[in-house]
Amino acid sequence: MLGVLRAPAGKRLAPMLGVLVPLLRRDDELDLTDAEAALLVRMSAATIDRRLAPDRRSCYPVAGRIPSPERC
Repeated sequence: MLGVLRAPAGKRLAPMLGVLVPLLRRDDELDLTDAEAALLVRMSAATIDRRLAPDRRSCYPVAGRIPSPERC
C-alpha cells in the first residue's frame, strides 16, 4: 500500500483507511480477516507512522529524492 499511495503521513492515511481497506480487500489487494481489517481501520496515525518507518527508510534513503521503481 505504501507504494500505491506514495507514502502519505499517518495523519492523512488514518482517516482514509475506512474507505481504502474495504476497497483493497474487494480487489484482493489485501488478504485480511474481518477482525484484522477492523483493527487496521482503527489504527492511529502515530501507529501507522511507526509501522511504516522501516519501509520508508528503505524506499526513501535520502530525503527529497524520488526512489527508483524497483527500490520499493
